[in-house]
Amino acid sequence: MAGLAFLSIAGFVLLYLGGEYLVKGAANLALSLGISAGIIGLTIVSAGTSSPELVVSLLAALNGKSAISLGNIVGSNLANIGVIVGLTAIVRPIPIHWTFLRVDMPVMLLAFFLYYVFAVSGTISRGNGAVLLAIFFIYLIYYTVKVIKSSRKNRSDNAAAKFDSASLEKTGSPLKNVAWIVLGTSLLILGGHILVESATKIATIIGISQWVIALSMVAVGTSLPELTTSLVAAVRGHSEIVIGNVIGSNIFNVLFVQSTVGVIQPIPVQWSFITFEFPVMLAAAVILFFILRTNYLVSRLEGVLLFTGYILVILYAFLRNPIS
Repeated sequence: MAGLAFLSIAGFVLLYLGGEYLVKGAANLALSLGISAGIIGLTIVSAGTSSPELVVSLLAALNGKSAISLGNIVGSNLANIGVIVGLTAIVRPIPIHWTFLRVDMPVMLLAFFLYYVFAVSGTISRGNGAVLLAIFFIYLIYYTVKVIKSSRKNRSDNAAAKFDSASLEKTGSPLKNVAWIVLGTSLLILGGHILVESATKIATIIGISQWVIALSMVAVGTSLPELTTSLVAAVRGHSEIVIGNVIGSNIFNVLFVQSTVGVIQPIPVQWSFITFEFPVMLAAAVILFFILRTNYLVSRLEGVLLFTGYILVILYAFLRNPIS
């Protein structure tokens, strides 16, 4: 048992390092090629911090562990709202820009709603995955065009130009950045495999369902890149980026990670998941939306409530899914 616990921790560490190295290499490579930093943040960084979810969910689905695959996505979305937003707001209240409520939050709510509707059918099919993936690319194209226009508008800013020049000097050689990308991807695959296997064995030994293990331990583990980024940002006084990180990650989890997994390997959904965890995930998104609409801020009290709500959901999940 101790050995499996050690392997789970090792899997978490490998996932975290893999995500970090992938983001570092990809971002530096893009910068060295002159790609907008805004586009990098939207695509490469978002994909990098959510890549552990993709690796774990895909490996679990291909190995016939659909509960872990689904639980990882649903659990990561809940952890993003309850743990990341909650804990970060406790450290420092999180301000947001009103534009998040105009486009990004509605897209996240739409993604969660469709995900729930597709789950009710009993299977996340290849067709369902294709629909989610199509929405993701429409959203990506919209945002890319928006960022390009914004980038062109801001090119006359001397301070921004100096910052970009300084950044480009630190990007390193293309070969070195490719090496970081390869290393990061390799660590993600290895960490994902170790985490799925050790979590499954732990669940079997202690009699806890794979769904609960995925919903809690695996989901939090694969959300470590987002959690670390958000807490560091809050400590350094840049907590306004947290909501963008969370919304972007949740959109990516459903519209890209789950859709990709569904297209490659259809995922069966147990009815017990549909009656509690999926509605709770959708409810958490709606609650976050209304919290953000009040004062364009997540206060410390609201952070405490979000984090407490997450803990209660996980405890209830343990109680209602005790047997593997």
